[in-house]
Amino acid sequence: LNVDKLRIIVLFHAMFNLINKRVGRRMIQRAYDFQQIPLEAFGSVPNRQANVCALNKALVNDTLRQQRRPAALCSNDATSCYDRIVHVVASLCMQRLGVESNTCRVMFGTLQNLQHYVATAYGTSSRSYGGLQFPLQGVGQGNGAGPAIWLVITIPLINMLRKQGFGFRSISPISQHHCHIACFTYVDDTDTIHAPINTNASAQQVMAEIQEAINVWSGGLQATGGILSPAKSYWYLLDFSWHSNSLTWKYKGISDTPGTLFFNIEDSPVQITRHEPSHVVETLGIPLAMDGNQTAILDSIRMKINKWAGKIQTRQLTSRETMISLQSGITKSIEYPLVSTRLTRSQCNELLRPLRQAALPALGIPITFPTMLVHTPKEFLGLGLPNLWFEQNFAQIGCMLHHSGDVSSDSTAQLYLHVVEGMRVELGVINHPL
Repeated sequence: LNVDKLRIIVLFHAMFNLINKRVGRRMIQRAYDFQQIPLEAFGSVPNRQANVCALNKALVNDTLRQQRRPAALCSNDATSCYDRIVHVVASLCMQRLGVESNTCRVMFGTLQNLQHYVATAYGTSSRSYGGLQFPLQGVGQGNGAGPAIWLVITIPLINMLRKQGFGFRSISPISQHHCHIACFTYVDDTDTIHAPINTNASAQQVMAEIQEAINVWSGGLQATGGILSPAKSYWYLLDFSWHSNSLTWKYKGISDTPGTLFFNIEDSPVQITRHEPSHVVETLGIPLAMDGNQTAILDSIRMKINKWAGKIQTRQLTSRETMISLQSGITKSIEYPLVSTRLTRSQCNELLRPLRQAALPALGIPITFPTMLVHTPKEFLGLGLPNLWFEQNFAQIGCMLHHSGDVSSDSTAQLYLHVVEGMRVELGVINHPL
């Protein structure tokens, strides 16, 4: 009887999850067709990648450096985002995008009447909980529609920020294109940014306005049942000063522009950690610094390569297994952040040296094999190992070509336009600077 009951439970769970996935896909497709998905949203959106979301932050930082404008960015993380979604709010957001009310009633009614058991190493609890008078909220981590539901909940929050004028705003110097990006979001990771279009805005004004933006985002998130995590949140203030001795612009530090920001958590202010512009925090798997330094990304790639090389040297793998690990493992790992890096050729060669020293003996090839042939494609009688310098250029050129279409529907295309036009003005060239 217990085995049959378990089979029924597993079958029901599979069917329920399959239906939810279908609901989520159709809901996102409808939102996509009717242009309801904001340019800032990347999580669970077709044809939008996490590394491109991180690239947008890098492009915004490039534009701010070109224009020497003050700005502030607050990275905030929602605690247990899927488990805190209020069902009423989720149902309204889903129906707004065409999901029938009966579908929402079945989905959330099932979740509210579930009986939960606690599974431990000593066995599963005999008692359960669920079906309470005040039902449990949240959509569950294994819900097939969970990512789509979270996306449709954040759409009104993003629109709130943009409607109230918060975000990064810029006018390109040649085409006079107006760019307005309210934030950067990927699932529950959100970077609230504010850079007013007024060139005379002071750092104190920017801090006051981004505090208002944080209050709007935090208040909207709390209305959906969510709450921000101060421990995983931080912020930057970007401002510039001219140094006559070195004849260069430099970022102002915290001591030059003191200030604090707060989250309003359950009616109590909680101070947010502030970092210097040179401080690096990993964003969506890519270490990014607001001042554009490449030290952290260089160390990150070096650590990945050294870790892979250490494993290859201590394991008895065949040449075929080593090549599979090389092409499908470490190569994909180091290619992921390249759309937003600017490593020099010598740095790329330095990074690949330990990879060659570990891979060649494992492939049965002398370590003295010519480096040029190691990285030459197999079609030209080489080994086909990745060349980081070329891969970085391929990734960036490919990304720029992919995002060279309609700027009205692509935030990355807008930012590329502003950066390139800024380069043309700065360099004094008539045509495309690349």
